[in-house]
Amino acid sequence: MLNNKNLADPVKILKYDGAVRPSQKEHSFAVKYILKRVNPNWDESIFDYDEKAEVLTISGKGFKRFEVEANELDQRGTLLSKPVCLIDSLKIKKLYLSGTEVFNLWSIGGSNLELLDISNTKVQDLSPIVTMKELEILVLSKGKYSEAELKKLPSGLVLRFH
Repeated sequence: MLNNKNLADPVKILKYDGAVRPSQKEHSFAVKYILKRVNPNWDESIFDYDEKAEVLTISGKGFKRFEVEANELDQRGTLLSKPVCLIDSLKIKKLYLSGTEVFNLWSIGGSNLELLDISNTKVQDLSPIVTMKELEILVLSKGKYSEAELKKLPSGLVLRFH
């Protein structure tokens, strides 16, 4: 079993696998395995990747993050200063995170997502949304965010509330 103090090799293998494996669906099993290592209390209620539609759905108690912090990679002299996203090796247009305990979206900032569902999550900071230039639809929990926070989001973004 992997510990979370040195995830450098598993993350390198994951990134390599994502680059060379022809089947994204098969690669998604490796992604799920590493996600379970960084979310040891995740009950794995749902992890479903639809390769054809490029849709990833993750749900369940204990799922808090989809990134590895630079200090968890335990690389002597590493130049990494920001988290490494574990799901960016999958082709994803729609990401459903509803019902998770995710609180940070910075590692997917700048991604090419078209739809993001963060309803019923612990996300407070919506600022990474501004960097998602392809995002068309954002699903949020009704009443969670102030009008001022919502006004900071791109004007053409469709907001849906659950």
